Formats: sequence, structure tokens, C-alpha cells
Amino acid sequence: MHRWQVWVLVVGLLGSWGASRGAAQMALGVSPARVELEVAPGMVYAGTLVVRNQGDEAGVVAVSLADFLQFADGSMAMVSPGTAARSLAAYLTYSPASFLLSPGEQQLVRFSLALPPDAQGSYYSLVVLGPEPPLLSGSDMRFSVVPQVAVALYAAVAGTQLPAGEIVGLAVDWQEGQLVAQVTFQNSGNVPLRPGGRLVVLDGVGVVVWEQEIPPSLTLPQVARERLLPLGTALAPGQYVAVVTLEYQSQALVVGEAVFSVPE
Repeated sequence: MHRWQVWVLVVGLLGSWGASRGAAQMALGVSPARVELEVAPGMVYAGTLVVRNQGDEAGVVAVSLADFLQFADGSMAMVSPGTAARSLAAYLTYSPASFLLSPGEQQLVRFSLALPPDAQGSYYSLVVLGPEPPLLSGSDMRFSVVPQVAVALYAAVAGTQLPAGEIVGLAVDWQEGQLVAQVTFQNSGNVPLRPGGRLVVLDGVGVVVWEQEIPPSLTLPQVARERLLPLGTALAPGQYVAVVTLEYQSQALVVGEAVFSVPE
């Protein structure tokens, strides 16, 4: 499995056999980087990706599908299509499957999808684009590293989205010489969420002594996502309360509290 951190645009490294022709190689760009659709079950939806060769060498581009899984630390794994519980791959088709792309040229990749009548919530997969390895032999062969790009496709079934989540863990402890708040948010719904908010630390009399923003971050359905928030070393000895407020879908708020102490 290939693990990656970026959820909008996946950029991996794919080992490929290439001719020994110096540093020239194909470099792919694609737009849009992410596709989000709201669909009705049984209806067919179509879209287009624009693939550009931004490098200085022509090559054959292969198109394929993949799924992605998310781990507690937010990292991702690219896995075989149909592996993920909410895989879109079985309902997704695309054309062409491969094409020759010269420097400066672009190619349209068309896709269509249709979810079954009983589909609920959100489904997602990746359209992966990468150089197709040529067949070479003998002294003409060498191993080179070429980029692979993937576009995330999300399809949410209208009227069936159930956004739900809660803070299931909040603790403050010392890690590597500094205080760190560990917040665990559980996505218990059937759509991806991007919770974000604030962390506030109150002293024993309720005065705010620390405050920081928690940027929105993707949490896939049924994933318990952990966030580590450094508090530094500036807090004086005493007892404190950490309060985390997270918001998702522009309306739902969840709050977690944890009491902790800084020793003399």
C-alpha cells in the first residue's frame, strides 16, 4: 500500500522502466484536483478531467482506479479498487484507458458514474494517471522515478447524507519535553467530514491562558481521527482545563474537556 498525507491531490512515486536519455521526462498535471457530486440513485452522471503533459518528453499515460483508506493519524493508503467500504470504483467508468501525450499537449479523460437504487451516503475512489512503462531490453533499460497523479472523486446520494461525529478522546500529556493535547474525533456518519475549531486552556480561576485554532481536516466515515496540538512549555505549575470545540457542516458543534496539571 502507498501511504500519503495529502487528501485533495494524491502525488505518489511510481517506479518505471525508461530509456536512458538523460533527465528529460513526462510531467503530468490534471484538473480539477478533486470532484464532488451530489447524485440521485440510478441516474447517470458524467464529467471530464483535463490531463496536461507539463514535461519535456512524450509518453503514454495509463488511467486506472484505486481506493483510499484513512488511518488515525490522518495519513492515507492507496489500495486496490473495491477494497474500501464506500468504494465508488464499481459504479465508475472512464475513457480512454491510455493515450499518448506529447509535451505541451492535453487530453480529456471522460468518466461517468451511476449509483444503485439502495445507495446511501457518500462514496469515493481515485482516478489514477501515470506514465505507462515501455517495453525495453538490454543496455537500453534503466530504473527511473516518474510521478503518478490521482484525482479524488466523491459522490453523495441526495437526501441520504447523515453527518454525525463526536469527540471520543481528549487528553493532555508531556511528549518530547512539551505539553501536547491529543484530540480524537470519531466520524460516525456516512459522509466525509472536515471538523475544525479551537482549543482553549483555562487556569484554576477560569482565565484563558492558551488558545489556538484547529484547522479543518478530512475525516472519512467510521474513522477515529487523532489530532496532536502542542501547548509548548510556558504554562506555570497548577491545574488547568483544556476545552476543545469542533464544528463540521457549518452547523454541528461538539465539545470536549480534559483536566490536567503542570507540576512544580
